[in-house]
Amino acid sequence: MPAPPSEPLELSVPMGQLVVCPVPALLVVHGLGSCVAVFLHDRRRRIGGMAHALLPGGSRAERERTPGKFVASAIDLMLRKFEDLGVGVPALVAKICGGASMFLGVTCERQKIGDRNVRAALRALEELRIPVVAQDVGGTVGRTVRARTEDGVLEVSSLRQEPRTI
Repeated sequence: MPAPPSEPLELSVPMGQLVVCPVPALLVVHGLGSCVAVFLHDRRRRIGGMAHALLPGGSRAERERTPGKFVASAIDLMLRKFEDLGVGVPALVAKICGGASMFLGVTCERQKIGDRNVRAALRALEELRIPVVAQDVGGTVGRTVRARTEDGVLEVSSLRQEPRTI
């Protein structure tokens, strides 16, 4: 009798961290608010990675000390991990989620952090010539994002919206 299909490995991606996984996995970000999740995927080799970045930028020393915390340095670190697996930039596509405005009525610069995170991700990916094939960004609700490395599908859910697949 054939073995039952195994469930993919489920890996949580905490704030300021990233994961690149060469085996079938479900990469999960819980409570994604103003942060941005950047998912990179090699469709042919079925390898995926996701970063959960908090801020659009920081000083050079901060980016070197905690690269996963900042959008561009998190993407750069993910690319190095993909390269270690033999995957180059031309093979990758991107999907991004997050960047919500979580505090209605607040008009300070911190309120705009979600928008700034999204712009930083789009800018970094454009500079690297990695196409963004889907996005679920902005709004005023937090999200949970589940990225399947095997097929590149992202499942996005939140308390106030119907679940969707991108």
